[in-house]
Amino acid sequence: MSRHRHADESRIRWDHTPSKERLMVEAYRRRATRRKLLLLECSIARYAPFAGCGKTLWELLAEQPWFVGPISPGPYSGHTLSREERKQVHADGHQAVRWFEEYADGAAGSDAVARAENYFQWAEYFAEAERFGYDPTLLPGSELRYGVASWLDTLSPNNLHLRNVLDFYLATYSGEFYCWGGWLPLHLDHRPVALGLIADLLGSPLGLPPFAPAWRSSAAVALAAGANSTNDFSSLPVLADALEDAGCDEPAVLDHCRAGSRHARGCWVVDALLGRE
Repeated sequence: MSRHRHADESRIRWDHTPSKERLMVEAYRRRATRRKLLLLECSIARYAPFAGCGKTLWELLAEQPWFVGPISPGPYSGHTLSREERKQVHADGHQAVRWFEEYADGAAGSDAVARAENYFQWAEYFAEAERFGYDPTLLPGSELRYGVASWLDTLSPNNLHLRNVLDFYLATYSGEFYCWGGWLPLHLDHRPVALGLIADLLGSPLGLPPFAPAWRSSAAVALAAGANSTNDFSSLPVLADALEDAGCDEPAVLDHCRAGSRHARGCWVVDALLGRE
């Protein structure tokens, strides 16, 4: 069985996976829309510690030569980007992730998705060339650099196997990432953070409580929209107060806002307020 997060297979092996994990995967798969899965992947890139250094992919992007501005390959790559190719990848790594998030919520079009996909594909290409050692001075650290590029190359709304990410974290976690010709360990906190994000975006595997339309007061909706657009969810305890003012007495909703756990774009309470799935 493949150890990649996304594989052209149904990841769950029914003869080996414990029943509890199977049931959780099945429950989440029924509820997880493609939008939710894309936002989950983006939030994992933002918040889950990646390698032994403890930095997230979002933080590591700022240290990768291809992710801090328009791709400019070195001579060791054996390829010179044409003018059209340079236009296709004129971005930076953070912007490419933001385009996917905005696309999920209808704020970016397919052209932005194509540019982000091209950007990550070219980054993986040049990171791979670096791992081959055409320039020996670039070999130190190239395993991690390729691992970052390879991981992000699978981040796309057009990935047909996005749902396998649920299987990966809930049932068949390998604890490793591919680094070209080998595997390196993911940070020990990577999976706990990812599981917390799954719970934030999808709620309990047992189901979500009903959400009364009356709870969507102007104040609550404004707070939810602001958190979603800025990726700043520090106001969720205030959102809980606004929900209570609107008549919400559902413990699952209020506790989720006040628990102090990590929230991300696609949080199930925020989505319920904004009418998104």
